[in-house]
Amino acid sequence: MMVFNSLAWPRSDVVTVDLPARTKAASLGVVDAAGNAAPSQVLTDGRGRTKRLAFLAADVPAAGWRTYFLHSGAAETVATGLRASQDLLENEHVRVELADGLVQPTTEKSSGRCLFAAGDAAAVNEVFIWEDEGCIAQIRPVDFMNSARLLARSSQAPRTTSLAEAGPVRAVVETSFQLEWGRFTQRVILAAGARWLDFETHVDWRPAEEGGRRVRVAFPSALTDAAVWRDIPFAVLPWQQTDAIQPINSWLAVADADGTVGAALIHDGPCSQQVRHDCLWQTLFRSVRMPGKVEDMKHDPPCGWDLSGDTALVEGQNTYRYRLVPFAGSWRHAAMPRLSLEFTTPLLAQRARAHRGKLPAERSHLLVEPDDLVPCVWKRADHSNAMIVRVYNPTADTIRGVLRVGFPLASAAETNFREEHAAELTLAGNEVALEFGRYEIKTIRLVPAR
Repeated sequence: MMVFNSLAWPRSDVVTVDLPARTKAASLGVVDAAGNAAPSQVLTDGRGRTKRLAFLAADVPAAGWRTYFLHSGAAETVATGLRASQDLLENEHVRVELADGLVQPTTEKSSGRCLFAAGDAAAVNEVFIWEDEGCIAQIRPVDFMNSARLLARSSQAPRTTSLAEAGPVRAVVETSFQLEWGRFTQRVILAAGARWLDFETHVDWRPAEEGGRRVRVAFPSALTDAAVWRDIPFAVLPWQQTDAIQPINSWLAVADADGTVGAALIHDGPCSQQVRHDCLWQTLFRSVRMPGKVEDMKHDPPCGWDLSGDTALVEGQNTYRYRLVPFAGSWRHAAMPRLSLEFTTPLLAQRARAHRGKLPAERSHLLVEPDDLVPCVWKRADHSNAMIVRVYNPTADTIRGVLRVGFPLASAAETNFREEHAAELTLAGNEVALEFGRYEIKTIRLVPAR
């Protein structure tokens, strides 16, 4: 089994692969090329049939791969410290308590601080549905929570909860309920060694003939007057608690006033987040329609630029994914820009027949250090066989770094965004030293030696 890491730093995460037909679950194990056992867990479908294998791929090289082998016979048990029940998920970094499917206290264990806790206003990951008659293309700041009518919340709906998975690799608590126009299934997922908590909300949405809805989830923090940090393209900026919803690139974070502890909520869906009264809110989706008909051609439709008959009704099934990352220290200590890319760009695992090959069992092609720097592009140049790497500094500080490749280099140069030459760079073997100003973006052209 090959595990590929497309990001330019080493990382560890749980991956899954399809299993051969008629595989006997009790006879499976995973080892790396050196014969070291990796924690693994067989996943079954709703009928108890073996379908997939999950295992912990550790320290997969930067922009490279690592090889694992699936073997039959008595599998070696690898302890991971992951604990799970219907009311508790815990590993060495995070402790999460649940009650009737609702997430309660969430603790970052290195600091011992409870960062999120359920209250009267909201439970952690609770679903809220508001009436929404707004513009389908609304991208401007909106304060709707003080004016829109709240229609339903999941803490007040009958719920069924179960421990869907419990093994050495990951644990899942699953809760289902009917709310307004949708049937919801929420999964709370904690993996071995993970510093984060993953959430999946699956909805089968069947809208009524009239009206519109906005569906959001809440994450009430245990902080008071929390500071807010906002991820935007190529930078992270201080933000504020606000009633207005603003577009967010990938994540929004809260932290205490001293910067000793905090948490970030990463999404891969609508860029609609806010912090209000120390509570993080994430919009899952909007299902809205505009009144009137297209033929009306109003001179001043409610949207400002849309036809009054436009609709954007969500209908059918969809799954929304998001990740909560508690951390000690600041967002920089947690390397949040990199962690957000790990969420949206997961490790890729591919099963193949064992065979002799010319390549090593593991290799790294590109590494960028330190963690403060974010490599975001690695591609072939537009007009040559050179390689283009783009790296940015999301901080307000000057940072010195290094770019290292796993092959000989003939030359390196800095270019502009159009890949036009700007300045030659000095090589030290297969390394290039770089210095970044505050919020600076650099594009580097690398020419491999023949």
